[in-house]
Amino acid sequence: ISSCAEAESVINYFDLLHLSPLKVHVSFSMQNNIDDTDSSDSSIVKLPFSALYILLQSIGVTLSDIDDVVFKLAFFERRFQFFTGTELQDSVLNHYQGQAIKQIYVLVFGLDVLGNPYGLVMGLAEGVTSLFYEPYQGMIQGPEEFFEGLGLGTLSLLGHTLGGAAGAVSKVTGAIGKGIATITMDDEFQKKRLEAKSKHPADIKKNLARGGKGAVMGLFSGVTGVVTKPLEGAKKDGATGFFKGIGKGLIGVVARPVSGVVDLASTTFDTIQRQVILIADRSEEVQKLRPPRWINPDSGIITLYSLRNATGFAILNKGKFAMDGHYVDHVATKEDNKGVLLITNKFVIEAHTGEVFGQWKCDWFCSYQEFLTQPQLNQTYIKFFLK
Repeated sequence: ISSCAEAESVINYFDLLHLSPLKVHVSFSMQNNIDDTDSSDSSIVKLPFSALYILLQSIGVTLSDIDDVVFKLAFFERRFQFFTGTELQDSVLNHYQGQAIKQIYVLVFGLDVLGNPYGLVMGLAEGVTSLFYEPYQGMIQGPEEFFEGLGLGTLSLLGHTLGGAAGAVSKVTGAIGKGIATITMDDEFQKKRLEAKSKHPADIKKNLARGGKGAVMGLFSGVTGVVTKPLEGAKKDGATGFFKGIGKGLIGVVARPVSGVVDLASTTFDTIQRQVILIADRSEEVQKLRPPRWINPDSGIITLYSLRNATGFAILNKGKFAMDGHYVDHVATKEDNKGVLLITNKFVIEAHTGEVFGQWKCDWFCSYQEFLTQPQLNQTYIKFFLK
């Protein structure tokens, strides 16, 4: 302890002390579990407080989302000065604290519920920069390149302006949809909603169709929840859970369809933003070139990459049988792999892919225990004999 104290009191001389600028990307999302409210015998008395708590939580979730806000902290530099260890530490902390306080507006204007106006302004600034930079670069090379640069700069400005506006609407509707989804008090519904929103298909049609499917499923689950939620609650917590489930079901009738419609709007504007920005930047969205490698779970040995096995493994992982066994082999039953016969260590599965959403659906399956004898293989078909 004495040596540390002596080190802090030692005076050091710095000809030049320079700490480089910092750029910090901040994303924040509050996803609280509001389902675990007090379920004691006095729940009827506490119902108003629970409802108020749920409402406040949903508002808090809506207001707190922040997506990729950038803090830029200036460099720290001192020349020809004496510092003790404590003085240097305090000086650095005060510098960066002051920088952070000066940019607190970035955090406020980066809220999704406000449409992330900071991101909108930064995108517009990038477009304006391109409008002047691209023609200037072209002018150095020649008159034809100047007009080409002018066109590229104009396209960039329009792209970032339209894309920023669409992105702002997408942020607002996405934040509102998340708040409405929180009111349902259904963790499974919120989880599936987040999983659906995290997927961004490269195909515009599939992306919009996915949003439409979410709106339809929100209406369907809201109506069916009136019956299923009380039964699930009764099975879990008895009479208290039954009445609690009735409340969830009644709230879900309104909240789930509204959340689905709002998410549809958010997905639509997000798709517009992504496509417009890609066109403006003359870039392409990064996509996987091949499905993940398949590793035989029996041996665990990594072998040469096989596109065939990787494709079958990816198809199985997209279906409900992924947790019931592991992939063994498959064969295509339709052109362009639109239909397959999958073989796992437990099941034989026939599946096809949807034209709109691209998801795999099971047409028929059976377990090996249902086989009466070995299947017969002919040139054009396989015949199964079942018990």
